[in-house]
Amino acid sequence: MNTPTLSKKLRSENKKLHGSFYVVMVAVCITIAVLVLFFAIKGMFGSKKTEISIPEETEKTIEETSVENKTTDEKTYKVEAGDTLYAIGIKLGVDWNEIAKINDIEPPYSLSTGQELKIPEGNK
Repeated sequence: MNTPTLSKKLRSENKKLHGSFYVVMVAVCITIAVLVLFFAIKGMFGSKKTEISIPEETEKTIEETSVENKTTDEKTYKVEAGDTLYAIGIKLGVDWNEIAKINDIEPPYSLSTGQELKIPEGNK
């Protein structure tokens, strides 16, 4: 009798299935590798560098705000919401420690909106 037994038939089908599984897995791995390379190359060469520019209106607003904060004699400064001694010092070109000293402001250096600060000599 040349009819294969059930176990021989299952073993031969199992070998076929086993081989096709590896073929599919290799194909999947190659596809993933190609996609990774594609996106890596696209990221290196495909991205455009964008320049950020400040609109002229914003620059004017910054200048106008700076002018509004300075009083006519430039010896005082009116505190706005969010101001800190450090930021005021940078804005006016004065050491913030000097501003604190002249105005008797001690740690934690709290400021109130609308507070008038004396500004020492040597500002811009």
